[in-house]
Amino acid sequence: MKNRYKYIFITDARDVIFQRNIFDYVNQYDEGLFVFQESVKMTIKKCSYNSKWIKDCYGDTELERIGNRSIICAGTILGSWRPMLDYLSIVEQITRSKYRQCNDQGIHNYIVHNNVINNTKIHIITHENGFVATLGYRGIYIRNKFGLILNRNGQVYAVIHQFDRIKQINDQYNIEYQLWPTLTQQ
Repeated sequence: MKNRYKYIFITDARDVIFQRNIFDYVNQYDEGLFVFQESVKMTIKKCSYNSKWIKDCYGDTELERIGNRSIICAGTILGSWRPMLDYLSIVEQITRSKYRQCNDQGIHNYIVHNNVINNTKIHIITHENGFVATLGYRGIYIRNKFGLILNRNGQVYAVIHQFDRIKQINDQYNIEYQLWPTLTQQ
């Protein structure tokens, strides 16, 4: 499979929509792992969920160490073949050893902020200027005339994650991309 696929994108399924081909955005970077910030204004320590996930898995010392860093979302991860397999191997090892107290977001932030993957370039892509939007903490959304959501530079995001947290966007997508008829339709 390595010769067939250069990049792998793993993502949540329920709250993700594609606006463009995500693989078109990686040509300007070296190979590696691409991870996506939720918002430069929100840190792990400021978020009750993310701080709990780090603390539950790694304790107060680790929370203090990385708590002032940006939240990196575990719901969208892109990587070239080898770095992605290395990343998933580390996630599996941690999950097996700490499966009762850790969740994927805590593990993901630990791996990224501690640069745990040997010989791998980790590209931390900002929400504000990047090609993946994670909408959980963002308040203002810029759209083009077609309704596509844009980053701060006016470029179309390839992927929108957590769209269901914003009522207006969720309603729009439910109308535009309805796959299953509701029970009220005959």
